[in-house]
Amino acid sequence: MLVPAARIASITRQTLEAFVQTLIAEERYDDETGHSTFADGSPCATCTSAARHIARAFGGKVMGYWSAANPTAEIGSRYDDGHDFALIADRWVVDYFAYTTVNLLDAPVLDLHSAADRRLARRLLGNRKTWAVVPS
Repeated sequence: MLVPAARIASITRQTLEAFVQTLIAEERYDDETGHSTFADGSPCATCTSAARHIARAFGGKVMGYWSAANPTAEIGSRYDDGHDFALIADRWVVDYFAYTTVNLLDAPVLDLHSAADRRLARRLLGNRKTWAVVPS
């Protein structure tokens, strides 16, 4: 999906974090299944599900990697066979799973224009060359 430049320019850490808070607010726990879901029924604890919500809302991409291909990623085989997250405007990594499910982030958004956030992204998500667009 092509996003107008003006829309991309209006995306900030604050707008992304506010959207994550709306996703958190829509989580509903089902006592019978023992799982939380978003309003559309998709699972909250599945990294791909949340990444798709975020990417759709901001015209971004769902990116991911297989743990075996990205062994330096802290979020990897310890949690699953791979990991997915949203990449918005090739600048903002939004990782709902790392923030809400496994609590590895103090905030859900990393700015790849920030040296400190790039270092954190590298530690958690490993080598960017291993990231690939996840099909819808």
